Amino acid sequence: MEFIEELLLVRGITPELYNGIEGIPGLVTLVTPHGMDGKININTAGPLVLGALSEQIEPDMVDGMLTYRDYEDSDLSNPEWYKEAPGFPGDIIIPPTLITTSSNYFEIATEVVRENMRKKVRGMIARGSGTGTELIYWKIE
Repeated sequence: MEFIEELLLVRGITPELYNGIEGIPGLVTLVTPHGMDGKININTAGPLVLGALSEQIEPDMVDGMLTYRDYEDSDLSNPEWYKEAPGFPGDIIIPPTLITTSSNYFEIATEVVRENMRKKVRGMIARGSGTGTELIYWKIE
């Protein structure tokens, strides 16, 4: 799958499930067709994704993880940093096969407004093994 919108072609994926409804985010904000072997970067994941990493993770633990991420002196290089987050109990272990602390795919979104015209552009780039990047897609919405 190249574009997340392709999920709408799957039987059972309704526009409401894809886009979300008031107060409930849709799949478009929670999943991506790009990534590193299905691992979740816990340094950039949103609160709902962090909470979904284990059935035992409660909302206050997610808040602690987000707070810890925001501390300037927090070491986020080890995927197990969540154990140091305020209020996170030591007996909850997120399987190491689920998480990472790096990303190779990045979404770029911009909006241009000129007089009565408005255009949104969204793209995806991939960081290569060297210093270069590769444009995966560029889409005008």
